[in-house]
Amino acid sequence: MGVKQAVLLGALAVVVVLLVGCAGLQTLFKSAAVKKPEVRVVDTKLASLSFSGADLVFTFAIDNPNPVGVTLAGFDYDLKIADRDFLQGKHQEELSVPAKGQGSVSLPLTIQFADLYKVLKSLAEQDTTDYTLSAGFVVKVPVLGNVRIPVTKSGKLPVLKVPKVRLKGLALRGLSLTSADLAAKLAVTNPNAVAFLLNRLSYDLQIDQHPLVSGEFTEPVQLTPKGEAVVELPVHLNFLQLGRSIRDLITGGAQRQYRLRGKIDLGSSLPFLKQAVLPFDVTGEVKIGR
Repeated sequence: MGVKQAVLLGALAVVVVLLVGCAGLQTLFKSAAVKKPEVRVVDTKLASLSFSGADLVFTFAIDNPNPVGVTLAGFDYDLKIADRDFLQGKHQEELSVPAKGQGSVSLPLTIQFADLYKVLKSLAEQDTTDYTLSAGFVVKVPVLGNVRIPVTKSGKLPVLKVPKVRLKGLALRGLSLTSADLAAKLAVTNPNAVAFLLNRLSYDLQIDQHPLVSGEFTEPVQLTPKGEAVVELPVHLNFLQLGRSIRDLITGGAQRQYRLRGKIDLGSSLPFLKQAVLPFDVTGEVKIGR
């Protein structure tokens, strides 16, 4: 065998050894040196709460146990409420996580109660509901490639319902040829499991499309959980100013159509809902009694 052949065989042997060695090192690296990162939920925060909806913020920690850095390529999520799919999405954002270090990423989600009631009408009668967030984090790991790491978090979400205002009754207190005094009873119903304070109530009441009374009630009234408060408003009618038709309207004794519009100003001890101003516009029937 010549010198050239010997050199060629020697080089070939080195290549074979290197290839076998790299494959062996790669197998060893996969089995021992490189580990799948861990993802965990470190915080779940109710960022805001109102009668229209709630904001949740989930914070995740990505723990990298490897001696080299890894990169978060993005994540997907699926929020179920009462075991029903409600919100899904993807975040394609990259985050470098250092060797033997940790990274953090947050997911803010807004839940609109109106949309929630369309999916689950029964929630309109509940004070809380269960939720489960399922997420999958795609992490780029040396040798292993893209690895999807699942994580779940379950909890309870408070559900607020808008208080209702209605005309509970209209009573005739006094009547003369030129005027009448009535008492309009407005009922404010609180369908929630928490108390509220009715700070102010502005109102405009019509009977059979005739303006009857408008104004503001500013005396604070406690709205107990699942309770009802009745506000009595004095109504004075001057027939000389309003016309005889109003007198006939309130003394006829028949059911009358009413429309009640206005706003209620509520206060509460809830940390995210110190004050709320809610409009109302309701119609119905009422009979003027004595």
